[in-house]
Amino acid sequence: MLPDNAWQYTDVSIGKTFTGSFNFTQYLTTPVSTLVLLCKQVTNPADTSFEISFTFPPDGIKTGSFTTDDGNAVSYSHNGICVNCAWKVAYNLNGAITNIIVTDYDVTTKTIKGTFSGTTINGQNALVPIKNGRFKAVIE
Repeated sequence: MLPDNAWQYTDVSIGKTFTGSFNFTQYLTTPVSTLVLLCKQVTNPADTSFEISFTFPPDGIKTGSFTTDDGNAVSYSHNGICVNCAWKVAYNLNGAITNIIVTDYDVTTKTIKGTFSGTTINGQNALVPIKNGRFKAVIE
């Protein structure tokens, strides 16, 4: 079980599991969608950053499956270089696609939980599979 504001996944190509915590969340409602950002913000470009972002319907967060070829994203970078990244451009150029599943959202505690797996690109734009991704965050 993950603690609040935590994430983890395994890069299959190197057999390494990455873990970390979120230090920033954002919830923005627009007339056409609800945008949610979970990330580890960095102040030094040499630091490690991680982000999961979602585009939900305008009526708020929903459970279900969301893919990175459709306005959602997963991104892990170190020293300003993508280690495992998946978003629409990575799909369009390289075919990388990650499936993010929101398994639970508690409106009272504002806690979102889920899993993710699929393909990403690395710093050399090579396709890299990831698996066993999990996240849990309290949206501030």
